Amino acid sequence: MNFYRFKPTSKILLSIPKLTLNYKTTFCILFLNVFIFSSCSAEDVFLDAILEKSSEDQEDSGNDENDEDTNSEDENRDSFKPDTEVVDCDSTFFDIEANSTLLVNCNFDLKGAHIKLPTNISLLFEGGSIYNGALTFNGGVISGELLNTDLEIDGQVSLENSEFTFDKNKWNIKEGKVSDDTAFNNLNSIKDAIALVERLNGDTFEIDEIDAYFDVSRKEKWHEEKASIAIPSDFHFKMGSSCTLRVQPNEEPGYALLYIKKRKNVVISGGKLVGDRFSHDYSSGGAHDWGHTMVIDGVHNITVDGVEMREGASDGLVIEGVRDRNRDGSLVDGGQESYNVIIKNSLFDNNRRNNIAIVDGTKIYIEQNTIRNAGSGVPDQGFPSSNGTSPRAGIDIESRKYNYPDGNSLGHTEKTEDVHIRNNNFSDNYGADVALFNNEKTYVYENTFHGTISSAYSFNCKIYDNTFINDQELSGTKAISFEPRYWANGEHRTTNFEIYNNSIEGYQFGIVLGGQDNYVHNNILTNNQRGIILLNSVSNRFENNDVSSSLPNSYGYFTFSSNNSLKDITIKNSNVDVEYFGLFFSNDNEGESGEILIDNLNFDNNISLRNAHGITIKNSSYNNISITDCQPILINNVSRQ
Repeated sequence: MNFYRFKPTSKILLSIPKLTLNYKTTFCILFLNVFIFSSCSAEDVFLDAILEKSSEDQEDSGNDENDEDTNSEDENRDSFKPDTEVVDCDSTFFDIEANSTLLVNCNFDLKGAHIKLPTNISLLFEGGSIYNGALTFNGGVISGELLNTDLEIDGQVSLENSEFTFDKNKWNIKEGKVSDDTAFNNLNSIKDAIALVERLNGDTFEIDEIDAYFDVSRKEKWHEEKASIAIPSDFHFKMGSSCTLRVQPNEEPGYALLYIKKRKNVVISGGKLVGDRFSHDYSSGGAHDWGHTMVIDGVHNITVDGVEMREGASDGLVIEGVRDRNRDGSLVDGGQESYNVIIKNSLFDNNRRNNIAIVDGTKIYIEQNTIRNAGSGVPDQGFPSSNGTSPRAGIDIESRKYNYPDGNSLGHTEKTEDVHIRNNNFSDNYGADVALFNNEKTYVYENTFHGTISSAYSFNCKIYDNTFINDQELSGTKAISFEPRYWANGEHRTTNFEIYNNSIEGYQFGIVLGGQDNYVHNNILTNNQRGIILLNSVSNRFENNDVSSSLPNSYGYFTFSSNNSLKDITIKNSNVDVEYFGLFFSNDNEGESGEILIDNLNFDNNISLRNAHGITIKNSSYNNISITDCQPILINNVSRQ
């Protein structure tokens, strides 16, 4: 294989007719008729840049400097600027042979040429550049350092190294606050670079030392790839610690800064993605709650690792599927769910609606992240602004369902399943830390919460091995809150939850639970004003939960004074040591049958039953029992007074 270098020579201005020719050494003769060279050998002879232009272009070539192309989409984009510390190459191009390697160590201006290279040519970076033209390869490789916004690459060619490093200067990225047009050019430049690296078989796109705005608002349909920084399949978008990509302030109701649709085997790591929450124009009306920093749409096998996502006008991250499902939950033709999604080691902060929204997908893992300040601001004001907008959750798992006309069953327009939320730290989220809405088979474990897990219309989920610590004011705080929801026939829809091995401390309400067939066991509740609160429910079980509190007026097991329907409820094998009432049941099962069994509880205080019916207490101990307007069954208990 032959090796060549561009020659840094004196800057002689050459002017020849613009021709379209093939590379052959016999053209040395043609150029020798115009210029005098010392030799026509393979090492020393240069060919002028070969241009592929129409005759009309040739006629206008003399006026290029004065004409303005008012129809160009890139009219605001600057040309590539080579490194001024590197000398210019001679104004001609080597007549290199097939199967050769060219080491580029000077700046080569193709002067608009479209050069067709011989077979299997390698262009390798050695400090120089090639720009202002096009190269067509017939096999071979090119160094990623030679790619730039002013060099077109055609034909069959691959990158010398599959890992490409993005140079903002070579792609004319303008940093800082810029006009919309400049931000749009920034978007096009980075999109062009990603597309080119993908086409040249690159698999890693490294980007760092950049802080720039990108206009992702110019779209016919929200979130489409053409309007966002789109990431391809089999690709690692690798952002460094000094990489910040920002949304150009806009007035669109929806956008996505990074968008991955119907791809596979993707990694996105590092860097910061920043939305326009506090600079967005909300004046056009509507909720403006579809502006996201990242959207994962029907992607298989994707990992997001160590990325900061903040200040989205809506969510930091959305995980969804392509197209609505059939009502039986199966995928429609052309539809695709997100599958095997891993989100880890990342920071989600101060997004206007939710930090993370999960609406469709299977095998989703949210782990070892910091998730805070979702929906921050004052309560809803009734008009769109930078203030948070509902549901304002750290993680909102919310799949749309179709309720059948009978009101007793539903179809799965969207579906989530096998979602794991583990080892995360939640704090200062305005609504819930985790909101479970219309989902199933979600597992929340080994997290640290400073707020609430709430649920409605969900089923078959587990909450376990978590730590809940409230360090805010007590008023209105809840650690776990699952309120009952019903079908039209009155049957429960919040069902089959298992809540166990959690530590809950410092809340006004520790666990608030309704629904059916839920199992709460082996939890430790400390210094909560109300430990466990029972709402309307059927066949719920509570076992081995230790409840203690030194707070004034604190309760263990509690029901509110509204009429509660409690059927087939079991409370067993627990210790309760609080300052006021260990058990306080009021207005339960009034006018209807119900059964509440309290078995083997040790109350280090008093218990009170007020208009609470269908209650059996056995094998338990307490200081004193107060009974009003009801007749509980008391079996084998010990009263200390």
